[in-house]
Amino acid sequence: MVDINEAVNNAEADARAKELEAQIEQLKHDVAALTSTLASFGNATLHQVSDKAAGAINSARTSVSAMEQDLEDKIREKPLQSVAIAAGLGFICALLSRR
Repeated sequence: MVDINEAVNNAEADARAKELEAQIEQLKHDVAALTSTLASFGNATLHQVSDKAAGAINSARTSVSAMEQDLEDKIREKPLQSVAIAAGLGFICALLSRR
């Protein structure tokens, strides 16, 4: 009788081991799918951030270009005042750099 019980227990243990192996394989597939999903989400997010950064850079360039044009217009309107301001700023910078 002991041999039959051992055989039944071994058969049950083998069945449980096979079931656990199948569950582990399923978990491996689920983790791989989740990893793939997260990677594609990360790439999409990276592209969105990149697009927003490019838009911000273009906006900054446009703004700087507009300020440059405004400055040029002001210099053309009042050239002597512009030269005096530039000389004054140069003098102040020279004083600060000596210290």
